[in-house]
Amino acid sequence: MKRFWIGMILCVLYAHVTDGAEPLTPHAQRALKVAQEAFTPLWAPCGDTVSTQVFLQGGREPFGFHQMAPVLWQVEEVYPMFSDGKGGKEKIYQVSAYTARYRSWSGTWTPWNTGMPWEAGKIEIFNARVTLPDKGAHTHAAQYFIFTYGAFRKPLCTNIPSG
Repeated sequence: MKRFWIGMILCVLYAHVTDGAEPLTPHAQRALKVAQEAFTPLWAPCGDTVSTQVFLQGGREPFGFHQMAPVLWQVEEVYPMFSDGKGGKEKIYQVSAYTARYRSWSGTWTPWNTGMPWEAGKIEIFNARVTLPDKGAHTHAAQYFIFTYGAFRKPLCTNIPSG
């Protein structure tokens, strides 16, 4: 698991640096950690992919898997407009996870999906809006853009179908 987190952080730093951006600030690093804590408990790093097991909502029996590779993160500060012209005292970040390819399994694996031409290997799969107040606990709201059905559970790598 430690290797997975190191890989995730390196991907974030790579994506951040290659976009010509400055290194992540401590607040941005904290927002990234909040988003990753919402995302990673449901996904297992297995080889060069991450996978999750899918259950129907309220169901006990799994009906499939989702898999993607690699996962890259992007962190952007959001500057909302306030009617008083002064702004809020909290920091707000949009943290997005992207992948170059993904596929699903329900009996057989689908071919790897590489997205639409305009996505060019950068398919947004997940994002979280993270609010970090000056005082008190953070809040976040997260959503998936693909894999929008069923409930996810972290699988054992040995239970993931080959192919």
